[in-house]
Amino acid sequence: GDGTYVVTFNHTVAGRYHVEVTLHGDPIEGSPFSLSLRSALSAGNLSTATASDIFSCELYRPATFTIYARDAHGNPMTMGGCKFDVTLSDNFAAPSVGVHQHDNLNGTYTVSFTPTKSGSFS
Repeated sequence: GDGTYVVTFNHTVAGRYHVEVTLHGDPIEGSPFSLSLRSALSAGNLSTATASDIFSCELYRPATFTIYARDAHGNPMTMGGCKFDVTLSDNFAAPSVGVHQHDNLNGTYTVSFTPTKSGSFS
């Protein structure tokens, strides 16, 4: 060959890494260097929402909760851009409360709504 080597690796944890390449114990030119791995695509089944503050809310008073996006490896997302479908329905399964979703551009999403009738919602 021409002395070119291809190195591949599969890493599942997002973050900043220090990479050092040596030949016979000596660093090659350009080594060491930093490598930044971003989160993979978002995964709804690993994302979470904090809803403890809305288990009991008042009519006509705005209420909010936060969605924390995670990627397919469980890493917290650090950028926005996810499209979560959020629907609040009453016991009759009809969407009954309008919701607004705000992308905080950091992997979190603030969802707000104002209940206009009493009852249990999911």
